[in-house]
Amino acid sequence: MPPTYDRISKLLHWLVVALVVTQLITALTWPQYGDESTGRYVLFRIHMISGIAILILMVVRLAWRRSSPWRPLPDDVPTAIKVASRANHVAFYVALILQPLLGLLMISPFGADWLNGAHVILGWTVVVLVVLHVAGALWHGFIRKDQVMQRMLPFTTADR
Repeated sequence: MPPTYDRISKLLHWLVVALVVTQLITALTWPQYGDESTGRYVLFRIHMISGIAILILMVVRLAWRRSSPWRPLPDDVPTAIKVASRANHVAFYVALILQPLLGLLMISPFGADWLNGAHVILGWTVVVLVVLHVAGALWHGFIRKDQVMQRMLPFTTADR
């Protein structure tokens, strides 16, 4: 297995990163606008389109995983860290597929008040997952210096 991820895996990863950041910015910004304002409308539309794009990209990522599986962590990484890492990745996939589906349900004729609460809670859960993921990447990159972080960076060399 190549030490780094292939270009498609990296592209999908970083596109989702950009879209998740867009989601967070729009979700935190649109409440500052009045209910009927153009700014709120535009931010909501960006949020909605970005969410749909995340859903599509996450389904593509799941399909791509069949040909480009997760890279194992180095053997000397403690088992608890390996389990936590895998749990974080699985939680990301579940959350980043479920979150846009909740959003779409919220704006559908079947929308219910509880969906908004679930969407907000899951949104903050994604933020926690991001913080844990980035902390883990930085730990690998700057504390362990084991090249785990470098294998998903956009300009590292892939074998295919």
